Amino acid sequence: MKRLKSLSLDLGLVPALPIPEIIKRAQKAEELGFKTIWIADEVYTHDAWITMSRIAMETEKIKLGPGVTPAYMRYPSFVAQSLATLDEVSGGRTVFGIGVGALQMLAQHHIKPSKPITTLRESIEIIRRLLDGETVNFTGEVFKVKDLAINIKPKRRIPIYIGAIAGPKTMILAGEIADGIMTEFGCTPEYFTYVRNNVKKGLSRAGRTLTDFQFLGGALFATAKTTEEARDIIRPCLAFWGWVLPKIVFEVSRIDMEKIETVHNFILKGNIHSAIKSTDDELIDKLTLSGTPDEIVERIEKAFLPYGFDQIKLMIFDSTTYREMMGIEHKTPSFMEQMKAVNREILPHFEGA
Repeated sequence: MKRLKSLSLDLGLVPALPIPEIIKRAQKAEELGFKTIWIADEVYTHDAWITMSRIAMETEKIKLGPGVTPAYMRYPSFVAQSLATLDEVSGGRTVFGIGVGALQMLAQHHIKPSKPITTLRESIEIIRRLLDGETVNFTGEVFKVKDLAINIKPKRRIPIYIGAIAGPKTMILAGEIADGIMTEFGCTPEYFTYVRNNVKKGLSRAGRTLTDFQFLGGALFATAKTTEEARDIIRPCLAFWGWVLPKIVFEVSRIDMEKIETVHNFILKGNIHSAIKSTDDELIDKLTLSGTPDEIVERIEKAFLPYGFDQIKLMIFDSTTYREMMGIEHKTPSFMEQMKAVNREILPHFEGA
C-alpha cells in the first residue's frame, strides 16, 4: 500500500441528534482514529458547549472544540470562561474555532455583521489575554472590558482557528493572528490555492512562516462502494446548503453560477425534490469530498495535501442525520458504516493517521 504524508482526520458534528447518540458517535470517532471533534455552535440544535462537556466526560483522548463560535453572538469574556472550563473538564483537550457566524442566523437576530475583521481581531485578543491569565483592560471599536480576569487558566495554550469560507480579508487575518484556518465546502486545487495565498499574506504581515500555521479543510463527506452511490448520499445536503455560499467560492472553483441559481430558485419555491435533482455531479465533485475510498484517497492526495491541508474535518451524513436535521427521508449507509470505511480503507494510506 502506498503511504502518503501525514494526515489528521477530524469529525464535524451538528448536535441535532439526541445527546446519547452524539456521544456514541464521538466515542466511535475516538476509537477509529479521528483526532478532533468540532461541534457546530448555532442556536438551532443542542447547545454546543454543553454537548462538548458531555462528550469530554465520556471520551479520553479526542480533542474537542466549537466549529465555529459566532463572534457576534458570544461575548469574548464568556467564550474565554467556557474554553477554560471545557479544557479543565476534558483534561486539556480543547481547541477553538471562531468566525463571523452563519449570516442567516445573524439576520434572524437582527444582527448586522459590520466590521467583521475588527470584531474577530478584538474578540481573539480578549480571549487570548484572558486565557493567558491577564487582568484585561481593553477599549476597542467593538468590544470594551475593564479590570477583567478569570480565575481558571488552561495548562497549555489552546489553538485558535478562524473559520473562513470566502473573504480574503478573513483569510489574511487568520494568517496574521490565528493558529490555523478552517474552511468549509470547496475541495478543489484552485480553491485551496486561493486560501493558501491569502493566508500567506497574513503570515508575511506578522513575520510568521507556514510552519507556524495549520490548514484545516472542512468537507461535506460521503463514501460508498460506487461513485454514484456516494454522490447520491451527499446530494440532498449540498442542495440544502450549497447555494448559500459566497459567490467567490464558485468563481474560484470555476463553477457555473447558473447551476447554483437553478438550485436556489427551486429552494425558494419549496421544491426540494427538484433542487436535489438539479444539484449535479460537477457541484458535488467540486464542493464535497465524496466517492469510493480509493477516489477519496486520490482526492486528498491531489487537492488537499499539496496546498498544506493535512487536517480535514469530515461532515458525515446518513439517513438519521437527514431525518433529524432536514426532515427528509434519504436512504444511505449508516454513520457507523461510513466511519468504519474511513478507518479501514482511507486512514491506512496516510502516515501518522
